[in-house]
Amino acid sequence: WFAGGNENMYITLHILNSYAHLQNLGVDITGNDDLDITIKYAIKFIDKQFLEQYVNDSKNLANANDRSQIQYLYTRSAFMKQFKPSKEIQKGIDFYSKGLENDWLPLSIEEKATLAITLHRFGNTKVAKKISNQKPIVKMVKNAKNPKYWSKSNIMESILLKSYAKI
Repeated sequence: WFAGGNENMYITLHILNSYAHLQNLGVDITGNDDLDITIKYAIKFIDKQFLEQYVNDSKNLANANDRSQIQYLYTRSAFMKQFKPSKEIQKGIDFYSKGLENDWLPLSIEEKATLAITLHRFGNTKVAKKISNQKPIVKMVKNAKNPKYWSKSNIMESILLKSYAKI
């Protein structure tokens, strides 16, 4: 993100999620050529990283429930209309989505909420509702373990609220 700096998947996902949240709030972020180029470059970068991981993971079906892919799927689901994935990327999305929807019970509360939003965006409302209705939101927030970073708690709560409001 800075001249001479290293590329970073986590930071790129975080920045793209921020843009997606702005769009969801009704902020018009289109029409700015620099921003459009930045988002396009960022999508290409995360897709490339994702594809490399998918090529390795697809050799073994046990890798289909890789929880580390939830953030990519969540971010990518917000940009599906603007940036249609290639056929190979879509195969990877389907691979991990299916694996995670079949093995979501051991996920953390935040991962479940994020996955529910993602599956809902991908049109799989049946599983998204099943995940979202597992426990009432108040119990989920109350039972959440103390996060490592202070802001993590707020992020988790906003994701939980969003998942229950949208699904």
